[in-house]
Amino acid sequence: MSDNAPHRSSLPLTGALKDAVLAALVAFMFAALSTRLWFLQVLASEEFSKLADQNQVRLVPLQPLRGLILDRDGNTKSLHDVHQGDLLVVKTRVRSTSGPIQNVAIVNLLPSGLEVENARLSTTEQLPWIKDSNFNPAYQDLRDDRVIFFADLPAQSWQTYYTLVRAVAPGKFRLPSIHVEAMYNPALYANGERGEIVVGVRK
Repeated sequence: MSDNAPHRSSLPLTGALKDAVLAALVAFMFAALSTRLWFLQVLASEEFSKLADQNQVRLVPLQPLRGLILDRDGNTKSLHDVHQGDLLVVKTRVRSTSGPIQNVAIVNLLPSGLEVENARLSTTEQLPWIKDSNFNPAYQDLRDDRVIFFADLPAQSWQTYYTLVRAVAPGKFRLPSIHVEAMYNPALYANGERGEIVVGVRK
């Protein structure tokens, strides 16, 4: 046969080989993706479900404020049996259920009929039965109508503190709720319940 005879082109074979390699690659990627999805949905679903629960935004529960007002002896005080001059103790408990939270502001608003007793003054009455206070704020701000604490909250640990207030003006007042908020993550917050307090004239 003459050397000048035409040779069959190899281009169709090369194109078919490329198509086969591409199809195999697509099939491999699809199989790998399917395997990964099966692993995430079946084998690792419980683990990822726990992680998702830990990352979700949760409200930090607070007990209602009106059930946490005590008298000077530590007994629950009826909010419709308060008289001018009575010393009241506001017991507040707060806990983070979303892990440790830094830079938390706790704002305890007070009605106009109550006045904060400054615990840092030597003239403020000391109550020896208060022994379970474990809250150590980094800073506290005592104002006429509110008490503000700034602190870091540990995870799953109740933090308890007491605020001494005195009934100074007679009348019926709305008892504002306590508000807790992570200052740099406003999605993490909690509010206590509102109430009502009646201060009578001492006879």
